[in-house]
Amino acid sequence: MFFKNKVDRAFKWLEDKNRAMDGSRKDLNADIDVEEDINFEKKDYLAIIISAFLVFGPIFIVLLVIALWAFL
Repeated sequence: MFFKNKVDRAFKWLEDKNRAMDGSRKDLNADIDVEEDINFEKKDYLAIIISAFLVFGPIFIVLLVIALWAFL
């Protein structure tokens, strides 16, 4: 493997990070998921709406064309 040392370093860093996270969460119950508050801005909502149209728009157009072709 060309980048074996880099991959090994990345896994070592990830293990260290996970150990640090486990040590800081000893007081939390393992069964309860901790949710962080996410604050959205106005432009974030616009980006979400635009991306939804880009993803689902072509699908709806194809379904509309198929439905119109079937009824004509």
